[in-house]
Amino acid sequence: MLIYVHKSCSYCVPQTEAVQNITDEFNDKITVFEMSADDDARSEEAMQAYDPNGGTMYVPLTAVLTLGTNSDGEVVPVWHSTDQVTGDDWIKNYVEDAISQYDENSANWNP
Repeated sequence: MLIYVHKSCSYCVPQTEAVQNITDEFNDKITVFEMSADDDARSEEAMQAYDPNGGTMYVPLTAVLTLGTNSDGEVVPVWHSTDQVTGDDWIKNYVEDAISQYDENSANWNP
């Protein structure tokens, strides 16, 4: 899963384009939630939950979520997020890793 929160500003444009490229490439393998920080009520909740700065919320926020194991070996939701413009390679690397982790851990997921 990829969550992308952004504004309609020039700073967010390169990340928006990168997210779209990855969405196009992995459209059958990931779910993408794109939210406008300008007018989507869910965006504030997403930024509070996944902001890498622990509460100082900036956009664009890109979060890649999957299933992984914790220190006890239990399968739990895990994520990596950034509030930087990272470009295609960063997003693609984390999406590919998330898909791999999901494939490895989803059979043992007991919510």
